[in-house]
Amino acid sequence: MKEAATIRHIFKAVVNGLTVAEILQWLNNNRYTTKYDTRKTKKECSTKSVRWNIAEGIVMDELEKLLSERGIEKMVDYLISKIEKLSKEMSKEIKDLKKKLIANEKQINTLVDALLSGVNSDMSKHKINSLEAEKNNIIGRIEYYEDSVKASSIPKKDHIHAYLRKIWT
Repeated sequence: MKEAATIRHIFKAVVNGLTVAEILQWLNNNRYTTKYDTRKTKKECSTKSVRWNIAEGIVMDELEKLLSERGIEKMVDYLISKIEKLSKEMSKEIKDLKKKLIANEKQINTLVDALLSGVNSDMSKHKINSLEAEKNNIIGRIEYYEDSVKASSIPKKDHIHAYLRKIWT
């Protein structure tokens, strides 16, 4: 769980345009102390201060673990599992929307049959118009999700490895 959180933070840095070299340079240039003034006055934290060089060493060790071959493999597996999960969620959403579309079309057909049998009311016509608008909305969402599923095919591990190496070297 801790590794997944660390991986997410590194991905956020990469997505925001920072390479690993820039992250490390930022760590070296911005030597923040881990001691803060409000700790004693507010008594919200009972931890002791930690020397920056020790904290930096821990961070560097974690980064080296993450950027090792094994770490990259974990990141690739994490990415693929997230993409698979999103793909399944979109497929489920498409199925749900298709069910809604069928129910919507049944309601429209029922109202049209009622109008054809002689029931002529402005309320029925208004309801048909609103159902038609809802139907068009559902169809648009189905098309969007289907296009997204087609576009987000799960990449192969080799492609992700190559991309990560390109970013971090």
